[in-house]
Amino acid sequence: MVLDPSPIPMSSPSVLSYYRGVVRSGTLDNRQDACKATIFKYDELDSASELYAQLTQVDHPCVMKALGFANGVGEHINCTFLALLPFDTTFATYIIKNGPGADENGRFTIDFINMIRYN
Repeated sequence: MVLDPSPIPMSSPSVLSYYRGVVRSGTLDNRQDACKATIFKYDELDSASELYAQLTQVDHPCVMKALGFANGVGEHINCTFLALLPFDTTFATYIIKNGPGADENGRFTIDFINMIRYN
């Protein structure tokens, strides 16, 4: 995994930080093309690997696909990272009043309800 140096600003204070980056797989001799990703940073060493194992067991349209996990190096030696498919907006952004998932009265829009509904 390769992270952009600065975390993505959160809409509200959070202990979780995430970055844009890329994920590569394979060996040095047989390296696959890089895939863009959103990468979460965890301050606990086993958090990303445990969450990765759980996410790979779920097949649901509203659950993001995990691309992989890695242990930190250098200044991030005590951290783990979880790579997900890239995204621009968090669920928290959608559910706040006046967010993209709400109408002018603060109620969820039909489009938002349909997006999170599972048939």
